[in-house]
Amino acid sequence: MTTADLESVPEDLPTVAEVTASVREAVEAGEPMPVLQSEPPLTDLDTGMRILLRLGHHLDNAPLFPIEHTADLFDYLTPLLVDHPLYREVRDLLDQATDRATGQSARGERAQSRGHALIKSGRIPQALQEIHEAKANWLRGDTLEGGLIMLLLLCARLYSELGLPIAAKQYALAAATAATSAPAPELNRFVPRGIILAA
Repeated sequence: MTTADLESVPEDLPTVAEVTASVREAVEAGEPMPVLQSEPPLTDLDTGMRILLRLGHHLDNAPLFPIEHTADLFDYLTPLLVDHPLYREVRDLLDQATDRATGQSARGERAQSRGHALIKSGRIPQALQEIHEAKANWLRGDTLEGGLIMLLLLCARLYSELGLPIAAKQYALAAATAATSAPAPELNRFVPRGIILAA
């Protein structure tokens, strides 16, 4: 990168410290990761993704690498990265490293966060892929009940927005069934929601 390249970068971009602070605030508040509203051009997306791919392949040998911060930044940039050919491979490598560091349910939370970021940026089909990833990880992880039911209801809503009513009904009824059979009585409140979405 040359000095001329730096001069072409918009001045209103957030600094790395500002992005990190924004992501940390969202994580601490339990909110979805914030999305870049201005969608600034990335200066060298291909090189960045190749470097992340190389990093991902070396994370097994670097157990003390602070993966959470890298994964948070990746999640923050998901709407800008999702169309890149290396996106899924890099995402999976970062998620696997996060699994090792924080557990399988954290992987589901990361996928859910990326899904919400994609919903906010209007990328419904890509959001649905991330939500399904979250659902699969939560099925294998520690938090099954309420989170899974909410993901099933979200899938129903997204399928409905995509004009796929049969899939929407299937997920709405699955959420109602899961809520009915849940051992925690407070989850029964999701039964009517599922039935209304299926109607």
